[in-house]
Amino acid sequence: GQRAVPDPEGTLRAAVAEGDVLVFQDPLETGAPAAQAPASGPGGPDEAEEPAGTPVRVLIGLERYALAE
Repeated sequence: GQRAVPDPEGTLRAAVAEGDVLVFQDPLETGAPAAQAPASGPGGPDEAEEPAGTPVRVLIGLERYALAE
């Protein structure tokens, strides 16, 4: 379209890497209890990844003081 970003994935990765957006992961309800992984991601508990196979909804906060519901 007229307002398309040439490389949306690369642009999003750059914005996350530069700290321009906030990233939240919201586990989706699947009916089965999810195993808790230790929060030992490279950037601390905020950047710990979900265990493999656990579906998550990724929420992007564009404001500095964005809140997740």
